[in-house]
Amino acid sequence: MKFSKVSSKIVQDSLPYWGKIISILQQDNPEIVHLQWVEMNSTCRIRPNESILICPMQGAVRCKFGKVIGLFHCKDTDKILIACQMIRTKKFNHRYQAFDVQLQENVLAFDLSSLECSKTYTIHKPCYD
Repeated sequence: MKFSKVSSKIVQDSLPYWGKIISILQQDNPEIVHLQWVEMNSTCRIRPNESILICPMQGAVRCKFGKVIGLFHCKDTDKILIACQMIRTKKFNHRYQAFDVQLQENVLAFDLSSLECSKTYTIHKPCYD
């Protein structure tokens, strides 16, 4: 796995979902930096605001689509963390062979190692209406 070298340090509480990041690490003052990209298996590159992942979920629903809104590296534990804005799938468009989706307000944060599927997807704005 590779990740971007250019990154910026995160000021605590600067993210609205900071508590979710901290709960994964179980540390009080971790040193966390933003990442511009993460590459897995030398074929899959994840970028904030460009990549859609199948996010691991708890409970009856095992996975759900999420738009990557943040990539982070915890220097203390050497973990890569991902924050995703969850996506609701409305229907499947057979003509375009694509899902019609809607972004939700809730954010899910998780460790990269918990991904079951390393494939990334993209969101395209419709050119029809």
